[in-house]
Amino acid sequence: IKAGCDVNRANEKGATPAYVAAQEGQTAALDILVKAGCNVNQADENGATPALIAAKQGHTAALELLVKAGCDVNQAAINGMTPALVAAQNGLTAALAAAILEKRNEDNTKEKNREKNKKKKEKKKA
Repeated sequence: IKAGCDVNRANEKGATPAYVAAQEGQTAALDILVKAGCNVNQADENGATPALIAAKQGHTAALELLVKAGCDVNQAAINGMTPALVAAQNGLTAALAAAILEKRNEDNTKEKNREKNKKKKEKKKA
């Protein structure tokens, strides 16, 4: 990655490094890819995303990491399956819900901080 490789480069079937890391439950590698700016919603030739494959394989930590990174849990594959649906089928609903709530809380906190900073700047101008 430091040498400039493309973290979104897919193989002949459309699987990206993030997809493979999610498939294998390699959360450390997945975390590095996310921090390097990989597209967490890039799908393979069947429309399956890293989150879908993580849910399918039962890799809770990988799924949570992808949710926190902003993946779309409602992005459907060609067969109509979504990460949220597969997670529910595999008993990962609680983990998925917790990750979604944590991500939402982080987003809300960031938004509140932006609003506070904006108000401070406006007061300084006045």
